[in-house]
Amino acid sequence: MKLFQNIIVAFSMYSRIPMPHIEWTKENMRYALCCFPLIGCVIGALEWLWYLFAAHIGMGIVFRTAVQLLLPVLITGGIHLDGLLDTADALSSHQPKERKLEIKAYTSDS
Repeated sequence: MKLFQNIIVAFSMYSRIPMPHIEWTKENMRYALCCFPLIGCVIGALEWLWYLFAAHIGMGIVFRTAVQLLLPVLITGGIHLDGLLDTADALSSHQPKERKLEIKAYTSDS
């Protein structure tokens, strides 16, 4: 039962896939990190299913690819894009290394 609670916590953290509501305790979150690859597998499976469906009904390559690129963003709520943009903010700031790290840390916290 604890394994399922860890999976629910992991999916609740890093996806927008509806999950049953459980109380987040230290025990429930203890092994949630181990379940993160499962989230990636689910996202990959959904992308693969989209590819098969779109190819089967003969959708255009541009539309099919656009949806393929947006699917992980929609499933995760864009959490990876947030980190990418925080890093881009810091790297493009033309500041010394220490200041860039401060900018990245500041934008990640907000």
